[in-house]
Amino acid sequence: MRRLWALACALFAASLAPAPPAGADPRPLHLGLVQQPNSLDPLHAVEFYENYLGEAIFSGLTVIDDRGDVFADLAETVPTRANGGISADGTTIVYHLRAGVRWQDGVPLTSGDVAFTFARMEDPQTNFPETSVYSIVRGVETPDARTVVLRLRRPWADATDELFVGGQNGSILPAHVLAHADAAATARFESAPIGSGPYRVERWDRGDRIVLRANAGYFRGKPAIDRIDVEFVPDMTTLGIRVRTGELDFSPQISPAFVEIARTVPRLRVRAAPTYTDVELIFNVRAAPADDPRVRRALALAIDRQRLVTAVYHGFAVVGDDLVPPQSPFHTRDASLAPRGEPARAAALLDAAGWRLDRDGVRRKGGVALSIPLDIQTGYVPLNADAVQVQAMWRALGVDAPLHPQMSNVLLETTGPLARGDFVAALVGDGYAVSPDRADTLTGPGLPPGGRNYTHYDNRDVDRWTAAARTTLDPSARAALYRKISERIRDDAPVIPLLWTLRPYVYDGALEGLRPEPVNSDMWNVYAWRWH
Repeated sequence: MRRLWALACALFAASLAPAPPAGADPRPLHLGLVQQPNSLDPLHAVEFYENYLGEAIFSGLTVIDDRGDVFADLAETVPTRANGGISADGTTIVYHLRAGVRWQDGVPLTSGDVAFTFARMEDPQTNFPETSVYSIVRGVETPDARTVVLRLRRPWADATDELFVGGQNGSILPAHVLAHADAAATARFESAPIGSGPYRVERWDRGDRIVLRANAGYFRGKPAIDRIDVEFVPDMTTLGIRVRTGELDFSPQISPAFVEIARTVPRLRVRAAPTYTDVELIFNVRAAPADDPRVRRALALAIDRQRLVTAVYHGFAVVGDDLVPPQSPFHTRDASLAPRGEPARAAALLDAAGWRLDRDGVRRKGGVALSIPLDIQTGYVPLNADAVQVQAMWRALGVDAPLHPQMSNVLLETTGPLARGDFVAALVGDGYAVSPDRADTLTGPGLPPGGRNYTHYDNRDVDRWTAAARTTLDPSARAALYRKISERIRDDAPVIPLLWTLRPYVYDGALEGLRPEPVNSDMWNVYAWRWH
């Protein structure tokens, strides 16, 4: 946990470090994040911090760029039907790797590393969180060192948006390091990995910072900024203060409330970018009293979403009405949604479910008070403010909502409370890929540990429609299927999107090349960042 003395120690250590090679900028970049990762192994990444840093250390066959489009990374081009990379039946995808790519220890990167990565994903011992996504891949073939052939079990319209994409559990692992590694070596890789990305891990001071150094052998050329200090500041208010004072140069996790203050500092630049990140309520549909869909719908109706957008996010968000964001062509608008909430309808639903309001203002059934414990992620000022607002709205309905704050890396861990189903309701921020596919969060195959279906929702229709949408190439037919899924999810209410965020960026105006990316990580082009 970060304080001024930690910064002083870091500067002292930097003074003892060897000078950067000629051509590198000696000024380090100080980047702030609210929390440190659990692991730097990209196949174990389940939270924002891990994926965010992963794009600096590793490479995928592709990445997502600042427009939300798939962009070639290790691959020379993104496969399409037009360029011959995707077969006519949609079940074969061919990637050609760039020439001369090497791991950070100098070993050449080959198609065999991609095949090894897929084998690692399939290994139950890996505990890979996106097993349901990659289950569509029947096999990976390597006809030569620079050719990767994916064989799919069936065509998938979003395959190149979802498979082997850097920053979303698709980065490539080094077979020569891990294929025969013992448990101790595998554990070391979690904190000191060897990647193929523009930056290598120099050290990880647990609870304080991760120091990244420019990779001189990176295939696009050595990055201009020689050193990035990723500092962990567990409070967003403190994070904002440290950006304002210049102790930090940039953070992608600035509180919206801080932006107006930042605008008064001439040195700082302020931007906002749409994201594929929402704030959502997750209900464990197997846990009483959230096992009753009437209760879940009532709790959703009680929430004034517009108030959250205005009071908590200061306009850096839009009201959420679908698990696909409004900028997507597959977004399904909910014409019936009242952004200010409908407490009267909510009360009627609870009455119908047998939860009656007593004279003391508390709803009870069979003498038991209606209580919905709400798990929340600590460290995020907006999320914590959301939770307090939701708690007040539910209490006005006669529902008790004790808050259970937990560290994000505990709550979202692959064996954490959400994955175990050890919760009733949770208020979390979640990020999605550009694809409208929600197989890993809404379907039976997405149940943990194979996916992120923390609600434990299991509906045959949703499974069937999701499978059909994956193999349907006609956009209008796909849109119709996703509309059915959206309508069913609204009725059953296992997960409730409350709003979609706009991410505020506050950074030192001398930093050039930062192009905010709406899905995974701004570090998709960190090799191009520089000081002017």
